[in-house]
Amino acid sequence: MGASDEKKLLSEIKKNPQKFEIIYDQYFDRIFSYVLKGVMDYETAKDICSEIFIKAFISIRRFRWNGVPIIIWLFKISQNEIRLYFRNQKYRPRYLNSEYEHLRNQTSPGVEEEKIQVENRLQKMSTVKKLVADLNQLSENERDCISLKYIENLTTEEISQVLNLKTGTVKSHLSRGIEKLRKMQPKRN
Repeated sequence: MGASDEKKLLSEIKKNPQKFEIIYDQYFDRIFSYVLKGVMDYETAKDICSEIFIKAFISIRRFRWNGVPIIIWLFKISQNEIRLYFRNQKYRPRYLNSEYEHLRNQTSPGVEEEKIQVENRLQKMSTVKKLVADLNQLSENERDCISLKYIENLTTEEISQVLNLKTGTVKSHLSRGIEKLRKMQPKRN
């Protein structure tokens, strides 16, 4: 979706909030994937994604178009929610209340199968678990920069927008974080 399309869509959403569904459909998979990789727990990732899109829906009316893509805005919200999760270690969604509880627990055919596949892949990926453990030893900014760059394939400029950091600072965090990860890896013959 191009910048002019996003600006037009935001204008339409302000008139008709049901059009927010377009944003949800367009970006949910990418945001869910990012959150799942960040928290490594399917159920928690579902809760966090629900919270992210509820917050986005609630605040979309106050959103001011300044040329930053919607996905960057959603990554910012995601980043804040993931940080909140790690700070609290037990995530407590703020907006998911009893009204949404029945919706959260409903699963469509195929979702349960997808959940099992995702959980099986996560269990089999001991290398990924080791990398996540290593990433968690990095500073928060180093971890965030590396995750956004190498897992979500964002550019340095996009990362600077998501994290509200200067481009040079992002590059520095990437460099330091990669160097620390290299030192953590066992020496290979």
